[in-house]
Amino acid sequence: MTGAQRGQPRRISFFGHFGSDNSGNESTLLAIASRVRSVWPDADLRCICIHSERLVTTDAMKPIPVTTREGRIWDRELPLPRRLSRALAGIAAEAAQYRRAFGELKGTDMLIVPGTGLVTDAFGLANWGPYSQFKWVLMAKLRRTRVLYVSVGAGPVDTVAGRRLVRAALSLADYRSYRDEASRECMRSIGVRVDDDRVFPDLVFGLPVALPAREHARAAQSRPVVGLGLMVFPGRYSAADPHPRTYRTYLDSLAAFAEWLLTRGYDIRLLLGDNDTEVLEDFTAAVRARAGGYDQERIRGRPLTSVDDLLTELAATDFVVATRFHNVLLATMLDKPVIAISFHHKCESLMREMHLSDYCHDIDQMDADRLIDQFQALERNRDAVTETIGQQVTAARAALDEQYELLFGAAASSSTKTSRDPGVRDRLQSSILDVNERIWNRLPAGVRDRPSGRAYGARLHAAVCRRADRQMYLGTHFHRNRPSLELIRRVAQRSADSPFRIAVLGCSIGVEVYSILWTLRTNHPDLDCTVHAIDIAPEAIRVAERGVYSDAASAMVHWSIFQDLTDAERTGMFDWDGDQATIAPWLREDITWGVGDASDPELPARLGPHELVVANNFLCHMPPADARACMGNMSDLVADGGHLLVTGVDLDVRTEIALERGWEPIAELRDEIHDGDPFVRADWPWRWWGLEPLDRRRPDWETRYAAAFRVTAPGRSRPISAAVAAR
Repeated sequence: MTGAQRGQPRRISFFGHFGSDNSGNESTLLAIASRVRSVWPDADLRCICIHSERLVTTDAMKPIPVTTREGRIWDRELPLPRRLSRALAGIAAEAAQYRRAFGELKGTDMLIVPGTGLVTDAFGLANWGPYSQFKWVLMAKLRRTRVLYVSVGAGPVDTVAGRRLVRAALSLADYRSYRDEASRECMRSIGVRVDDDRVFPDLVFGLPVALPAREHARAAQSRPVVGLGLMVFPGRYSAADPHPRTYRTYLDSLAAFAEWLLTRGYDIRLLLGDNDTEVLEDFTAAVRARAGGYDQERIRGRPLTSVDDLLTELAATDFVVATRFHNVLLATMLDKPVIAISFHHKCESLMREMHLSDYCHDIDQMDADRLIDQFQALERNRDAVTETIGQQVTAARAALDEQYELLFGAAASSSTKTSRDPGVRDRLQSSILDVNERIWNRLPAGVRDRPSGRAYGARLHAAVCRRADRQMYLGTHFHRNRPSLELIRRVAQRSADSPFRIAVLGCSIGVEVYSILWTLRTNHPDLDCTVHAIDIAPEAIRVAERGVYSDAASAMVHWSIFQDLTDAERTGMFDWDGDQATIAPWLREDITWGVGDASDPELPARLGPHELVVANNFLCHMPPADARACMGNMSDLVADGGHLLVTGVDLDVRTEIALERGWEPIAELRDEIHDGDPFVRADWPWRWWGLEPLDRRRPDWETRYAAAFRVTAPGRSRPISAAVAAR
C-alpha cells in the first residue's frame, strides 16, 4: 500500500544524472519538480542520483545515492585469484544494492526518469547508465510503483549489453515519451516497441515563467555582447568513432569566429559548465594563437555553478552561439537569437522544432566562414527570429501542459491504477500485437505466403497502421533500390534526344539524387539532364547541397549511407579524405536544391513540368488523406507523357489515386522494384511503412504493385475524389 493510499503525502522519486555541474540537467529537475509541487504541494520528493551529496534544488528533496558500493566487481588489472575473490565479494555487495533500492522505494507512488539525455551507454553502463536504470526500475515495479520516462533523450546505444538493458528497463515502464523524434527512432532501431510512445518537448521549456534571469536587465555597455558556449569533446556521445581532429577544428573555428566578433565590435561572454575548465584553456590558447594580444576584458568567462548563474549570463547577451544543448534551449527561453553548434541529433531536433534549422552548425563540419555567414544572417533577421522563437516556445510550453495533464491530471484524482486507466487499453493492445509478432516470426515462409497467411499479415499491418503515430523519417542510403535506378536509366535513354528534367521530392540528404545522377551520367554521359531536388527539412537540404558525407550523415538518417556501394561506386562517386566523402564535382552539376513542401499546391507552377518526378519513401509517413492530396499535387508536376516513380506509400492510397487519375502502370521491372528495397519488405507487417508481398491473385495487382506510371495530360488534370478536394 502506497503512502497516497493511506492518506499520507505522495512520495515521488526522480532518477537521473543530477547533483552535477551540468546546468541543463539541473534545470530539468527544477522544471519537473516545480510542476509536481503545483499538483501535490505536500509531496515527499526524492532524487536518486550519482552526486547525492551535491544535490541542490529549490525544493526540500531527499538525495539518495544510485549506489553505495565502491570498487569494480571485475578488475582486469588484478591477478586472476584476487580478481575472482573480489568478483564474488562484489556480486554479494551488488545484491545488497538491490535490497537497498527496494527499501528506498518503499511507499513510493512514482519513479520518474525526467528528460535529459539519460538513455545512452556512451558513458558506461553503471552510475546513471542503463544498468543502474534497469536496477531501480525493476525494484520499483516489484514495489508496484508507477515508472514514467518523461520527455527523455535517447542515443546512442552502441553496446550489446547497453541495448539489452535499455530494452528491459523501458519495457517495464508504465509511460514513455521522448523529447524528439530522433530519440524515439533510436529506441525503435534497438528493438523497443515505440508505436504507443509520444514525443513531447524538452521539460526545460516548462520552467516557471518568472525565470530569475528575466529580472536582470543587460548592463549598459558600449558594445553588444555575444554569449559563446563552449563544451568539452563529446566523444562517443557524438559519434560512434570520434576523431580528435573534430575537437581541434571546433576550437580553431570558434577562435576564428571570436577574432571576427572582436573586430566587429562585439564583446564575448563565455558560457561554461560541467567541468569545462579544460576546454576554456584550450579555447584561450587557440584565440591567442590567432589574435596574439587582445583585451582580456572583452572575452570574459566565469564558472557557472547553478541554473540561475547560466540564466543571468544569458540575459546579459544580445546573441548566443552555443554548443551545449540546454544553453541553446535556455537562450530561446529568454528570446535570444541563437546559433547551435550541433554535436548530437538532439541539437538538430531542437533547432528544427524552433524553426531555426538555418542557424544550426554541425560540429563535424565546422567552418568558421560559414559560421560567420550564419551569424550575419542572424543579425539581419533578428526581429523575425525573435518572433519565431517566442511563438515556438509558447507552443512547446502548451505541449508540456498537455503531457502533464495526461500524467498528473488523472493521477491527482486517482491514487492507484485501475481498470479505468486510459493506458490499460493501449498496453493490452500492445501486448496482443507482441504475442502476434512472436507467432508470425515462428511461421514458416510457406505458411506466410498462403492466402490465409497473407490475410493474417494484412490484418496485423492494418492494426499497426491504425495505432501508428506517423512521423517523418529521414532514413536512406545510396543506391537504395537498384531496379528503380535501372528503370530511370531506361526511361532517360528513350528521351536521350531532348532535355530530361527530373524532380526529386522528399530528397532527404541528397543520396537518392546523387544515386540517380551516377546511374544516368555513367551510362549516358551526353544526356542533357537537370534536377530539381526538394525537401521540407532545411537541415537535410544543407547536407545535400554541400555533398559531404561522413558518419555524422549516417547518424542523421539512422543508417549507414554507404552500405550498398561497390568499390567502383565508392571511388567513382566520391573524393575521400579519411572517412569523409565529398561528392565528385561532375555529379553536382545542374542540380537546384530547395526547401519545399510536396503538398504545396503552388509547387507545380513554381517548378514547371518534368519528364520524370520521383517521390520515394516519404508518403507513407503522412496520414492517408494527406498522402492522397500530395499525390494528386505531384502528378501535376509531370510533363504530358512523362513518368512518375513513387515508392514508400500506402498501397491502397497509391492504387486509388492511380485509378482516379488514369495513370498508366509500367510493367517493366515492376516485380524487381517492388522487392528492390529489402528493408521495407522485411518490416511488413510490423511497421506502418512495411511493404506487403506482391500478390498476383489480386484483381488490381498490375496497378497496385506498379511503382512507375506514365502520366498523360487528361490524367494529370482529372480531379481527385470530392472528399479529398473538399479537404
